[in-house]
Amino acid sequence: MKMRMEEYPDCKFILTTRESSEVWFKSWDTMTKSIVKPASVGRMFFTNVKQYAKYMRWLFSVVNDDKKYLSARFPLPDQQRDRSIASYEAHNKRVQEVIPPERLLEYNVKQGWSPLSSFLEIDDCPATPFPKTNSARSVQVQAVSSFIAPLICILAVSFYFFSKGFRTLTGMTLIEWANWKSRELTMVMRRVILGGYAYRPEEYRKST
Repeated sequence: MKMRMEEYPDCKFILTTRESSEVWFKSWDTMTKSIVKPASVGRMFFTNVKQYAKYMRWLFSVVNDDKKYLSARFPLPDQQRDRSIASYEAHNKRVQEVIPPERLLEYNVKQGWSPLSSFLEIDDCPATPFPKTNSARSVQVQAVSSFIAPLICILAVSFYFFSKGFRTLTGMTLIEWANWKSRELTMVMRRVILGGYAYRPEEYRKST
């Protein structure tokens, strides 16, 4: 951090904060739970998700100051409240110690545009509502969609080739086969219920 300050002596820094450490941990814990389960499934099928899962291992081990996340099986263990909060507070304290107050803005996104505009010396402060897109729900949707969409494509292609092979082997489409089996089952049930009904599958095949 000091090297960056020396390299860019005129730069400013923004430290995003929450109302309290407890509020931050609740958000962090919710986010991690939202992404761990989808990632544990997606990593088995997609290389990009597998790389993301490795990053999660590193991040969790740093935030919790615990190396067990580097080798633990998926889904990864839950976040450790005390360790996570200690890490969060230590990070914020370090930033406050290193960066001069005149070059640092401690900012909560709930404060909107005004503090950012003042700190960055922007005269034309935006009048539009401050964006809110990184909610717990949106994170869940992003995590699931990151592997659901490709998985659907793979299943669709697999089903297509399976259907072609099935028709080659049986002479029927899957729908025709399912319809045939449905009628076959209906005839068997009639025989059981009414009694004395002689069902012959070969006759049905000829009729269809």
